[in-house]
Formats: sequence, structure tokens, C-alpha cells
Amino acid sequence: MAAHTASRTECPSTEALAVLVHGSSPDIDQDPLAEHVGECVGCQSQIAALATQGDPVLSDVVRHIDRSEPASDSAFWRALKKAEVAVTQLYPDSDEQRSADLKLDFLQPTDMPGHIGRLGTFEVVAVIGRGGMGVVLRAFDPHLSRDVAIKILDPQWANNSTARQRFCREARAAAAVTHDNLVAVHQVTEDEKSGLPYLVMQLINGESLEQRLRRIGKLSPTESARVGMQAAAGLAAAHANGLIHRDIKPGNILIEAATGKVKVTDFGLARAAEDLKLTRTGFVAGTPLYMAPEQAHGEDIDARADLFSLGSVLFESLTGHPPFDGKTPLAVLRRVADEPHARLRQLNPEVPAWLEEIIDKLLSKSPDDRIQTAIEVSERLAQHLSHTDIHAPLEVPPEACLLGLMKRSSRPGAKVRKRFCAKTAAIVGVVFAVGMISGGVGVWEFAPRATESPVTAATPDFLLPLSPVKVDEGPEPKWRLQALNGSIWSVALSRDGKMAAIGSENGRVGLWDVSKERLLYVFHTDKNEQLPAHKGPVWAAEFTADGTQLITAGDDGAIKTWDVVNGKKLKDFPVGSPIRSAAISKSGNYVAIGDRIGQVRVFDMAHEEMVLEYEQDSTVNGVAFSADELSMASVSTDGTVVLRQIAGDRPRQWSVKAAHSGPVYGVSFSPDGDRLATASWDQTVIIWDTGNGTVLRKIAAHEDGVWVAQFAPCGRMVATAGQDGKTKVWDADTGALLETFTRNKGTVHCVRFGKVGTENAFVTGGRDGIARVWETKGCRKEGVTHAEERK
Repeated sequence: MAAHTASRTECPSTEALAVLVHGSSPDIDQDPLAEHVGECVGCQSQIAALATQGDPVLSDVVRHIDRSEPASDSAFWRALKKAEVAVTQLYPDSDEQRSADLKLDFLQPTDMPGHIGRLGTFEVVAVIGRGGMGVVLRAFDPHLSRDVAIKILDPQWANNSTARQRFCREARAAAAVTHDNLVAVHQVTEDEKSGLPYLVMQLINGESLEQRLRRIGKLSPTESARVGMQAAAGLAAAHANGLIHRDIKPGNILIEAATGKVKVTDFGLARAAEDLKLTRTGFVAGTPLYMAPEQAHGEDIDARADLFSLGSVLFESLTGHPPFDGKTPLAVLRRVADEPHARLRQLNPEVPAWLEEIIDKLLSKSPDDRIQTAIEVSERLAQHLSHTDIHAPLEVPPEACLLGLMKRSSRPGAKVRKRFCAKTAAIVGVVFAVGMISGGVGVWEFAPRATESPVTAATPDFLLPLSPVKVDEGPEPKWRLQALNGSIWSVALSRDGKMAAIGSENGRVGLWDVSKERLLYVFHTDKNEQLPAHKGPVWAAEFTADGTQLITAGDDGAIKTWDVVNGKKLKDFPVGSPIRSAAISKSGNYVAIGDRIGQVRVFDMAHEEMVLEYEQDSTVNGVAFSADELSMASVSTDGTVVLRQIAGDRPRQWSVKAAHSGPVYGVSFSPDGDRLATASWDQTVIIWDTGNGTVLRKIAAHEDGVWVAQFAPCGRMVATAGQDGKTKVWDADTGALLETFTRNKGTVHCVRFGKVGTENAFVTGGRDGIARVWETKGCRKEGVTHAEERK
């Protein structure tokens, strides 16, 4: 018989039992040991002795641990103190220390500069983190031209069958369900060279809720409800597939930087609902601060345990600390099991009563007293949000809309995002009708939009056209520039039209020779040429007037100046908070930024000082300067459009909220500064009079949300683009459609006009990571601006 294993009749050695207690050797198969100990009273006693190190008082406590709470003068409390100290010393090494000690021998050499190795067909860029049994890597998939995250079994557990089984179970759990609010798993495989199993996942450019709370302290009630609504929708999809997460915590809730979309990740503790039996050794998995009482007791659990954990997360997001805490894990578990949580509104009076009521229900000690399903949690939050905030359709789980409409069919007057939910219900109604006709009954899965996720759901046969339809895809781009492994959020063109700077979602900025379609170099820091220019999406980029420098602004809250000749950083100007939108004036003298809490600031870059500051009521999605740099405009999620004067003797200041019926994402001035164009998720573009804030024209521009509206240099045309992947050019005066460009594969985030071979050209960039240069027919009178033509 192999060493350190045991049958049902043979007890293992003391050394093997010690391994089971401390988990100190990755080379020992622990499953047979645990199975034997679960049935052997003698071994259970020996384990108790090993765990208590022979302390008679502590051993007595362990034997009678199921008794009611002892008196205050009992030796139990002294023993508990010793146990708590022992528990806190089990894992002294931090994740950072373990990551620093990690050996990457399992990676194959690579020829790619800036990469640390190759795993299968993937080029590995960096180590993201290390924890539990896995190592998470940032990598690039050359076949699909996208960044990915790879979670591979930690090499130290390579020969441990238990670890391999648990890791593979995690991979199967994560891959078993697809939903827009869950991190997508693209592939589960095994490395041929090292034999290590790994899973390839969607890479989320953003931060975890834990990181955000550490950075800003707490969320607003609206933002907290949004996070809860989306996280609950993701959990509902997992629960529908028989999976319970069991470790919902702020660190496992990710928030995309670009969209604010929530993604639940790390199914490391997930099990099939029918496979939740615990052995008699009493091991409990999960994070104590967010663990449900029944989970803390080691009892069988169901999906409602995840809802308790979600309630704990929402409580912390509103107060800055979890509902149950303590100096040690055992103290926390005792509070979770026995003590009520503090009143939420006493800790944060800004929390509305309806949100406190939902969280109180989620934190009920008994599962029967909680809200019973995750989808009901999502629906309740969506319903209340509809009365307090306008949010983009991508933020509203369609399941919540459908369930809400079904429930509210007998409640006249109630609505949740009426237009969007009605559209969703109509689509689902067609699918449901077809299913009923065919006699099938089942659970329908709501697939994410193809443009919002690398995983594209197959179209059902009954929705396919009966015969092939030839579609006119429009003109081909003149040049194509492949970005640096990520979606494009900003493009800058040099004044002579020879070079383009492209800012990506992964923080990298590259300089391109446009006509040769060749990457010249990547802008880098002085210390490390492989680090990206920014941490997170690059929202804006602009060449200075003389063309020798480039200015960029990123999600990491930094404005940076770069030398165009060699790509080195010249100046770093931190602004103190993450940026959601940015604009750089034509000369490079001013930079405007907007953030997720509604703050707008304008900086004079020459003097490095703030010259203007104001606030809006929600996330600022877009900012823009007038060509004369005297005015600026900003737009936000609640549909508000604001204009402010920076300098000059022509005072203009106004704010309008009701013109768009959805979030506004794009904004630009006409060259003469007399008009403003805004783009909204309501599928429209509005042309404004900047003098008084009146609407000159409203254009039904696209069949889906519009991200950008950009005036051409002549002022006669305005280009629009968005979620449907199309770019359209309109007559700004009449609203007539002039041209349509459809070669983009996915959402288009940015459009820039400029001199690229011809003045009648523009560049588009978006989710597919390719910047395309297009020629356009241009204005009616070549070289004449709109203002000159009107004169």
C-alpha cells in the first residue's frame, strides 16, 4: 500500500493524520484519509489531540463542542483563546509573498518581447495573482486576438490528486454556466508539457468591489443596488444550473472599468447542489465574514446561503465594514451564527428604507425567512432603481425585466425601465410561444449580446432566415491598424495625418504609421518598458500642437505626457481619483476629466492647476472642449447634458436633463462652437444650440445604443456610432443620412476626423480592437466650414 494512505480497516500513521490536520504537504493524497477519519472514532480522537497539541483543557472543549454555551468563568474561554491564536497562525504567508516565490518553470520560452513565456498557444504577459490552489496569469490569445486570464493549477500541487480533482471541479463549475454577469470561461484543458490543468477565462479590465471599497470607502445607495442587481442575476444563472457559489465576497465581484458591468467570478468553492455533503471531520469552506449561519454550522446548504453572503456584501458596500466582524475567524463565525446585525440606516442614514428592508431580509438567520431566489433579489432592486435612477439596458438583467413584467401584470402603474423591458419581454414572448407550440417545457437561458462578450451564443434555428440574404457591408476601410490586444477607447491623429496613437482597454498606447499600417512603438514608463501606459482603459489621447508630444488620460486617475520621438514618459500628473471620461483640448493646454461619482474637473496643463470644477448627479460618461477652448460640455448616465464656460467674455452656462430618455455617452462641439452633438443609449443623437441649450434637431440614429457623435472639421457633417457596430455620417442641418459604414465587428467606441491622406477621412475604434481609416464624401463645399457657408 502506498505511503500515507489508509483503507477502511487500517488506521493511518500519526504523520499522515498530522498532514490532514495542517494540510502541509501537497504531495499526499488527502481524500482517502478524510474518508477513513470520517468513520473511525479512534482517528477522530487522535486528530483532536493533534489539533489541540495535547492541551487537556482544549481537548475537553473539542469533545464537548456541541454543548450549549458554558458559563463566563468556564475554562472554555481560555481554551478558545488558544484555538483562535492557532487558527490565525495556520497560513502566515501572504498572497504577495507566495506570488514572489512562484517559479514559472511550467511556461515555455517565447520570442515575443515583453512576454514572460508561453502556455500552449497562449502568450503569457504577466502573473496577476496566486491564491488557494491556482495561479492566475494575464495572457494573449493570438488566434482570436484578445487578452485572456488563465487560471492554472499551482505547480506545488501538481502531484496531489485531491488538489487536481478540486481544481478540475472548479473548472467544470465555472464552465457549466454562461451569463453576462458571470466571468466567461472560454476553454478548459491541460498543458501537454507540464501536465497541469488550466482554464482560460474572460479578462476583466477593471477592479474588484473589494478594491473599490478600499479606495473610496463605500458606495452610494444607488451604486450598491446596481451592483447587487447584477450580481444576483449572475447567481440566478448559476443556481438554475444546480451550482451554489459558497464564497460570495467583495473580492469575487468584479466591475468592468469601461461599462460598470458587474461580473461574479471564482467558483473555487462551488459544488453541484446534490454534492454538498460534509465529512465528519467538520471542515467548513467559505469566507467567515460573509458566510451564512447554516454554512458556519457545517450544515447542508442551498442557494439561499449565497443570498445571505450577497446581503453581507451589500451591507459592507454601504457602511464600509461587514455586518459581522471580529478579531479572529472563530469570533466572526460565532457572531454570524448567533448575533443580529446592526441597523443599516443607523450606520448610514442615506440608505433608503426599501434597500435596508431588502438587505435585512437577505441577512435573516433562517434561510426560510430570506428572499428565496436570486432572480427575485435582482427584480426587486431593478424595480426600486427604476424610480430613483436611469441606467443603461446593459446594466438591467433581462431576467429581472421579464420576471418584473410578469409580477406587475396585476399591478397597474408600476414600471421598470418600461421601454427596454417591454422590448425584452416581446423577444422572450416569441421564444416562449415557439417553445409552447413545439410542446417543450424548459428553462430559457438569456445569452449576452455578442458585442459585449467574447462568448457568442448560437442563434436558435427557428430565428435563422429561411434562405441566405446578401447584405451590403458598405465600403472597405482604406487602412486597418490592429490595436495592442484589447478594445480601443481612444484615437489621436497627428496634424500631418501620418501617425495615429491608439489607446486600448488594457492600458497600452501604440504609435502607428498609418499609410504603412505599421506599429512604430509602444509608449512606456522609464522604469519598465513592458508596463502599459495606464492601468485600465485609456479614455483620451491627443497630440500637442507642434506634434512632438502626446497627452493621454486613463482610468487609473493619471494624465501623462509622452515624447513622440522615442515613446518615453515625460510627465505624470495624477488627479487623485479614477477617471471615467476625458478630453484634451486641441492645443493640449487643457484636460477635462469626469468620474463615476459625477465630478467634472478641468486642468491647465502648463501650470498644473485646476481651473474649473463642478458636479453632476451620476457617472460622467463624456466630456468635450470647443475648438476655441473657451467652453466645455459634459454628459452623464442620468441623461443630463451640461455646458460650462472656461474663459472669454461670452458667458454661456446651461444644463438640460429631459431631452434624452437614457444615459448619454458621447458629446462634441461643432468647429465654430455654436452647436453641440450628444449621443445616447436611447438610440438618438441631438444637435443643440450652445447659446441657450435648445434642441435644434433630434436624429433617430441607430437601432441600438449610441456611444459617439463627432462633428466633422467643416461642421456640416456629424458621424455617429455605437452598439450596433455601424458608423453613420449625417447632414447636421437636415438630419439626412449621407453614408453608412458597417465593417466594424462589434461596438464602436470612438470616431476621430482628421487629415489622413485626405481631409475627408475619419478613424473608428471599438471592441474588435481594430482602428479603421475611412474615406468619406465630405462636405458640400470643400474646405469651407459650416459657419463660413452660413455667412
